[in-house]
Amino acid sequence: MPARVTRIENRSWLFAYGDHPPTDAGNADATWYDIGLPHSFAVPADLETTFYMGVGCYRHDLDIRPEWVGRVVRLEFGAVFQHAEVFVNGQLVTTHDGGYSAFEADISRFVHAGTNALFVRVDNEWDPVLPPRAGEHVFNGGIYRDVTLTVTDPVHVARNGLRITTPDVSSTDASVRVGTRLRNESDESAELTIDCAILLDGEPVARSTTALSIAARTTETSDLGFELESPSLWHPDHPVLYTAVLSVS
Repeated sequence: MPARVTRIENRSWLFAYGDHPPTDAGNADATWYDIGLPHSFAVPADLETTFYMGVGCYRHDLDIRPEWVGRVVRLEFGAVFQHAEVFVNGQLVTTHDGGYSAFEADISRFVHAGTNALFVRVDNEWDPVLPPRAGEHVFNGGIYRDVTLTVTDPVHVARNGLRITTPDVSSTDASVRVGTRLRNESDESAELTIDCAILLDGEPVARSTTALSIAARTTETSDLGFELESPSLWHPDHPVLYTAVLSVS
């Protein structure tokens, strides 16, 4: 399988206060500000005397490479306060309510090779249904965390689908568990091989491989175990870190 692509999309955005049509993404005037993410409705905050309440709109030119067409292309939003509508090339892709939770938008069928118009409409008006509803909170608005573009095959490691734990560690030995959640978004079942290597200073010190069958449109989990002899333990004087490299084929 081709490698997963991950690209932060924080640079070269435009922002304007008020409501604007997503189909008008190509026309900018002086009311649109050049910004980068993360962004707040009240930036610079030290010059604002009141909080802006209402709608703000974001625009961004999204570059899609020809080899990505036909794969699974997603945008991951770290957080948007607090009602978000995501449009690509004038078409509504998804909505999300809640200012403190991450969400993703599958834009695979909305994009084409080349430059695509990404438009995000954000509304920070108080909503009695969404927490927090009162108290010591700043109800500001905006795309205030990262936006990340990911490209995968239909069969891939799911979002936040990798977990590494070390249940037992000592100076003589250590056990490592690598849990993986895999998603098959194709219309056919797939026979997979999951391979994971534990590296120290770029050299493999342990490896484990397993086979997995995953039906169409389902999610399966895999769990790999490792035992390391005489592990190099992390310490401020010698901050050694191991690396886990996982591949799905």
